[in-house]
Amino acid sequence: MDDDAIYRSLQQHLDAQAVGFPSVTSGADIRLLRRLFAPDEARLALHLSYRPLPTATIVASAGPDRPVAQVTALLESMLQKGAIGWKRRDGEDH
Repeated sequence: MDDDAIYRSLQQHLDAQAVGFPSVTSGADIRLLRRLFAPDEARLALHLSYRPLPTATIVASAGPDRPVAQVTALLESMLQKGAIGWKRRDGEDH
């Protein structure tokens, strides 16, 4: 999947969430996503939900071809940019 398709898929995924993220004809939606997410981060964000998920669940859903360290690094990068949130629940990172 090329980068344009990844970002469009992410926009549609986010729009299906509780808050929504509608597309706009000007393309500003995709430009914003490109600023918030690198292509690998956007691919991983397709596995996220508006509800906090345990990191282990995200790692499992990302697929066997993504090592835990890579998924964790991508999540940390997204967190540092403010693209995702983080919380600790029942002693587990979400």
